[in-house]
Amino acid sequence: MPKISVIMPVYNTNKEYLAEAVTSILEQTYSDFELLVIDDGSSVTYSDLMDSWNDQRLKYIKLAKKQGAANARNYGLSHAQGEFIAFLDSDDISLPERFNEQLRFFAENPEIDCLGTAMLIIPENKKWCFPKHDLDIKLHLWLKNSAFCLSSVMVRTKIITGNKLLFQSEYEPAEDYAFWLEISKTSKVANLEEVLVKYRWHGNNISIAQATKQNASATKAKMKFLLQPEEFENPEQYNALANLLEYPNKFSSTQLPALELLLPRIITKILAAGVNEDNLKMVLRKFYTRLIRNAPSKALIRHLCCSPLCELLRVGLHRQIFYYLSKGLF
Repeated sequence: MPKISVIMPVYNTNKEYLAEAVTSILEQTYSDFELLVIDDGSSVTYSDLMDSWNDQRLKYIKLAKKQGAANARNYGLSHAQGEFIAFLDSDDISLPERFNEQLRFFAENPEIDCLGTAMLIIPENKKWCFPKHDLDIKLHLWLKNSAFCLSSVMVRTKIITGNKLLFQSEYEPAEDYAFWLEISKTSKVANLEEVLVKYRWHGNNISIAQATKQNASATKAKMKFLLQPEEFENPEQYNALANLLEYPNKFSSTQLPALELLLPRIITKILAAGVNEDNLKMVLRKFYTRLIRNAPSKALIRHLCCSPLCELLRVGLHRQIFYYLSKGLF
């Protein structure tokens, strides 16, 4: 059995990009792995390209029809034999030492089950780092957005199989974000500060081409994670919180009662997971201050500044006075 199973879904990827991605895996300094290239019903023919490597570690699987990225990755998960699962998108590049560095970290930190790394955005060659430590990552995941580059992540297989985790197609194109949320419920996570993957930024990236849909899907996953359906007293509360998370710059006074009711519940849930209270409230305080700053009316500014959430989040009185003065409310 290989130590690592690498899952790479492909759908009409540029052949040059795909060749670079596959080569970056086959040329890893750590060699005990299998690479599962899952062709999700592409109209482009890749069989000749796959045969050109003549490497038994490379397994090319062509699905009869397009099933979507989530199901393509799940197909890879169901066929993976490794102790670890690594991911790489078909247009990204793993640096040669990636597997060695990640396996070394796992050996030295057996409590960690999911590990990502920093990335280099190409062709701009811009380094992008994520939070490094477990609770910092979870705080970012739960209240902001993804704290991993999918193409850098390696996970212990037993965590996936033991918890029966799958990528959920209902959250496409943010299915990876929903997957990290599920992992974060039961596992400790980390990110290396070293750049071990190159993330290719181009017009066909899902994060560019489907940004609006991705944001909506991520909000849907976050809502399900933060609060259970029974915690909402009515659909209006759910819609108010969902709209706030997805469109914070469009906050309205009608959403404030729901926020005042639900935010303390969210805080209690996150604190129960072990997140530092000061760090949590610092993140929420910045978010709340932004709501005040972007409020479209004097009435909403007044309501936000007088809300009990100001005291809960320790929004300083000087901030409130500043906004009152700046809007001519005194």
